[in-house]
Amino acid sequence: MSYKFFYLVLTLCSFTLIYSQPLGIPFFTESILIPADSGVSITYSFRIPYSSLVFEKDMDTYSASYQINVELFEDDDSVFIARQIKQKKILTQNFNESIDNNTFDQDVIYLFSPKKTFKLRAILTDVNSRREYLLKADELNKKAVVQNNLIKPIILNSNKITCDGEEVFQLSNFNGFIPFSQETYSLLIPFSDTSVNRINYVILNNRDTVMMSNTNSYIFNSLNMIACENQIILKNSDQKKIKCFIIQDISSKLLEGDVVIKINYNQGQTTTSEFILKSLWINKPVSLSEPEDAISYLRIIEKEEVVKALLSNDEKDYFNALNKYWKKFDPSPNTSYNELMSEYYLRVDYANLNFRPITGKSGVNTDRGKVFVKFGHPTKIDRISNDDGYIIEKWFYEDANTDFSFIDKTGTGNFQILNK
Repeated sequence: MSYKFFYLVLTLCSFTLIYSQPLGIPFFTESILIPADSGVSITYSFRIPYSSLVFEKDMDTYSASYQINVELFEDDDSVFIARQIKQKKILTQNFNESIDNNTFDQDVIYLFSPKKTFKLRAILTDVNSRREYLLKADELNKKAVVQNNLIKPIILNSNKITCDGEEVFQLSNFNGFIPFSQETYSLLIPFSDTSVNRINYVILNNRDTVMMSNTNSYIFNSLNMIACENQIILKNSDQKKIKCFIIQDISSKLLEGDVVIKINYNQGQTTTSEFILKSLWINKPVSLSEPEDAISYLRIIEKEEVVKALLSNDEKDYFNALNKYWKKFDPSPNTSYNELMSEYYLRVDYANLNFRPITGKSGVNTDRGKVFVKFGHPTKIDRISNDDGYIIEKWFYEDANTDFSFIDKTGTGNFQILNK
């Protein structure tokens, strides 16, 4: 393979967001608990993918509606504590948005429990399909979120956004996961003890220590979370403010897997608070699910001896070997996430989904699939019938100054390349 050529092609072709399944998680929710003198305040946030809802078309507009019902009960389910209902309507004139896994509607619901231990149950009703989905059924308690004056860490996007003219933090809002992605995420560590001025922390990822340091970077915030321009933000209010320490860009050091955060804040302190989180590749390409298959897909761009060398590793080491291979081409080597690797396997997913002929041949192994993986989405596609009645597709790539023609001689969708 010409490494420079392959890297150039992927760089010239803009990184295209391609549909992939969100690992079986159709909805994302978080319950953020803040202790109060008389109980617990709960902010229930949700992120609903458009693709999980049924849209109806009316003229040039596609519309969907849903309702979320959140209820609190005592831990034996026998005593009702509180209920909040929110109804939402979504309008779009873009059909592709209506089926997109990566276009979301976000909002929050507020509840209060005078009990320190309670159960939360949330149900989403899709109005157009009349289907109901259980979003969350958890037993929550004050002790689970407060340890030695620390409140459970909150995951934020590292980059602030502007809302009503003010720069604010935004909640990641992915089920409490730290997303493994091109974006970077930070941790907000709230303290109920405002006298603490510095914290020490150790962060383990899959049992390996990836960060060990301390910080005196903090803000005072009331942890009032609201929806602003379809994002969930931290907005200060007149409520009691909490000292919140910030561990910046934690996600850049993390691989997929378990994350353990250990914190203490007094010199000589023997008690360490420990919180367990998870780093998750939310839109991980399906073609990366099986490392052996993922290595085999390299045959599109690599020599056979390279693929065989990777497959000569022990099976348990396949994914590490694959990561090591792609690290050589990582456009951001200081982070764990490899944008080029992600783009490649997203293209494999797209090819498998869109170019599979009715004969059952894998879409990525067709001529169109191989060209797509190497070059991405064409700038333009022309489709015609020739004099023999066969369908011909011509793909144009303006940035790469090239084009490809394909013919379907069997009527099965198995287009064969005519040139190059």
